[in-house]
Amino acid sequence: QNRSLECSSGCSCPTEAFNPVCGSDGVEFRSPCHAGCLTKVLDDNTSKILKYTDCGCIGVSGSYGYALPGTCGSDCKHLLLPFMVLSALTCFIASFSQTPSYMMILR
Repeated sequence: QNRSLECSSGCSCPTEAFNPVCGSDGVEFRSPCHAGCLTKVLDDNTSKILKYTDCGCIGVSGSYGYALPGTCGSDCKHLLLPFMVLSALTCFIASFSQTPSYMMILR
């Protein structure tokens, strides 16, 4: 994020704007402005934005990169089920220790 702040500091990007883009380098930016993108490529039929180009904050050694609309995604989706099972098991085991504690307090 600091890299984004440095290279787009002269762009006057609105701070409340949230239109995430995924850079060609795999880094996600808050908006095309924060990625330093200057132009956009539109679909001729639907006028939908296909990608943003000439992005100064994306790329290496002075070359411009591109960004695609939307988030970059996450590689952690496969961890949701084990997390849910482990959380449920932890709550279940914790409830066994809580019940005797409450019984002792009530007596």
